[in-house]
Amino acid sequence: MNNRKQQILAFFIGVFTIVLIFEIFLRIIGTISQKSRETADNVIAGRQKDDFVILCLGNSYTLGIGAPAGSSYPDQLQRMFDKADTGRKVIVINRGVGCENTIELLSKLGNNINNIKPDIIVLQTGQVNGVNFCRYTEYLNRISSGELSLRRVGYFLNDLFSKIRTYKLLSLLVINVQTKNKSKKPLASYFRREIGQSDAELAIRSYDKNFFADEKKVKAAIKLFKKGIEESPAYPNSYAFIGRIYLYQNRYDKALEWFIKAVMSNPDFRKGKDVGEDNHGYQLIREMRMMAVAYHEERIVSKIDKFIAEFNRRYPENAENFFSLSRDNISSWVESDISEMVRIIRDRGIKIILQNYPLCPISQDCQYYNDAIGEVAVRLGVPLVDNGKIFKEVIDRGGKFEDYFISDGHCNSGGYRLMAANVYNKIIEEKILNVNKQR
Repeated sequence: MNNRKQQILAFFIGVFTIVLIFEIFLRIIGTISQKSRETADNVIAGRQKDDFVILCLGNSYTLGIGAPAGSSYPDQLQRMFDKADTGRKVIVINRGVGCENTIELLSKLGNNINNIKPDIIVLQTGQVNGVNFCRYTEYLNRISSGELSLRRVGYFLNDLFSKIRTYKLLSLLVINVQTKNKSKKPLASYFRREIGQSDAELAIRSYDKNFFADEKKVKAAIKLFKKGIEESPAYPNSYAFIGRIYLYQNRYDKALEWFIKAVMSNPDFRKGKDVGEDNHGYQLIREMRMMAVAYHEERIVSKIDKFIAEFNRRYPENAENFFSLSRDNISSWVESDISEMVRIIRDRGIKIILQNYPLCPISQDCQYYNDAIGEVAVRLGVPLVDNGKIFKEVIDRGGKFEDYFISDGHCNSGGYRLMAANVYNKIIEEKILNVNKQR
């Protein structure tokens, strides 16, 4: 009997040791990769002693979603300073990450500062917290130490496992096996060959107006993704890309139909968690509901709510993919994380400018994000670029929505040009940089 117990104990110790060694190996690889990124950052900065570095942090509005490459607000801000005589070289670095919430940005803030060593940080974050709740527990732990709930325990376990690289790798392998068993061809080869390198995906991600104006290209793209569905029916994001095409054509019912297909093709695909690529259907439905509320599309909201209720009944283990926080919860979370970022940035002796979002004037339903950002700016005395107010004034004076925004609310080139001008003017107004003349 004792031998049996010793064998079982030895087995578990052996498994634990193997997992531990493998985890260490993965982290060493990750460290090497991070060092490469740090070196690349330093090369990109190309910084000389007197150069002035502006680091732009945020999510999709910073990354430049909705406009062609080179048209994000940091790109256009760089060109504005290239034409200005400031007496020193100005370098603008864009570190925007699409769909990154405040806690994810906060967790990388120290590395961004250490790698880039900026003179000023322009920060715009908070809107994504309404649809991306990843690592929400870290915020709860910061504001409260004793309160426990089943949901909080669930978030804690998700956050814990998401940091274990062995767990992430095993999740990837399991999903790949599941998809391979349900598909005619392996997911990996399909993704590289059909999706990862396709012009269609790039056009959809960047909302290339020329692409969507060409009916032949649109039909070819839909045909491409449908072919992908035939080959890998359990891979959800081919469905999601088709849905996005219809969304950009303002065909909301068709878009929702394909987003639902994305979710239902494989509800367990990554369970919508942040461990690499997830099932985009979950996120797109959440975002579509938020936009439908903002634009008073009650019929679409009703259809989404009906689907979510039925889905949660059938798949209770995945229900948290559609979990939503109240506006008060989100506002408090945004204020707390941004306040912490301001503290860290100031402690490093770096100047900071906050931005709010330009979409909010279109509907009061979005305003609470901007209110939370504005509250931090006033309380901590941080300069604020009030995009919400400025864009509203432009629209009120007769500016056309389509001159500044695409259909999903992101800016186009014109919108990002206005954002860049707003940041440029605030930097000059605060006397952070002096401009003698335009070249």
